[in-house]
Amino acid sequence: MPPTKPLAASAIIHRMGCIPSTQMLAENRAAEILSQAIAPSAPSSEYLEAWLATEQASGVGQYDRHFISPPGGFYLSLLMMMDAAARMQLLPIAVAYHCAMSLRQAGAGEIHIRWPNDLCHSGKKIGGILCRCLSSGNTNALIIGIGINTNSSPNAFPVALRPHIATLKEGGTRIDHEKILEAIISGIHTLREPAAVENAVTAASAFDALRGHRINVSFDGRNISGISWGWDAAGHLLVDAAGQMKLASGSISAVDGRPIRPA
Repeated sequence: MPPTKPLAASAIIHRMGCIPSTQMLAENRAAEILSQAIAPSAPSSEYLEAWLATEQASGVGQYDRHFISPPGGFYLSLLMMMDAAARMQLLPIAVAYHCAMSLRQAGAGEIHIRWPNDLCHSGKKIGGILCRCLSSGNTNALIIGIGINTNSSPNAFPVALRPHIATLKEGGTRIDHEKILEAIISGIHTLREPAAVENAVTAASAFDALRGHRINVSFDGRNISGISWGWDAAGHLLVDAAGQMKLASGSISAVDGRPIRPA
């Protein structure tokens, strides 16, 4: 393992090669802290530890789906300790906003957000966000996983997946991982404050990939088709399907009749 290198005084970064999963390492570390086997190396208001890998053999996505993580991508998990339980409904959108901003500033072009936790480019998925909060008493460990198809080759993905995903490399953009690492961590560090989370969710509306489009979404054992009208301040997806519906969670399978993942 390469030596640990601090990004800033308040962040501990582990830069790694090919590993099973950054999320697994972050969750193991969180479990150690919550069990009081070891203490954070900085006060809870400042502590942030992160694992950045060049490749993952067992990356984890939403609903425990396998997240394909070939060489060249950006695979990051962050661990923060929080005084209050995180607002999990809002966090994926807030994190996606900071990722989209960081990528746009790095020259990646129009990055959009597909509710609840996808990053898109040219209508295809380029990344995903996974948030989890573990608690013990009044101590809360927030784990944020981020996977982005930055400098990976489209040919590194399974054939069945290629029509549904994109990489920034195929669009002619090469991303400096160290620069977006610093930008993303700086943005996420602000999300300890509820107001910052709410502000990010509101700002993210400008990057909404679904607004005005017909979507197919599954939730609570039901499947519906309707027009998406974005999300509200609580992070609920608004869908007009013979009357407006507010969805707290769900899985989108198609946009304008086009499947967004293999059947």
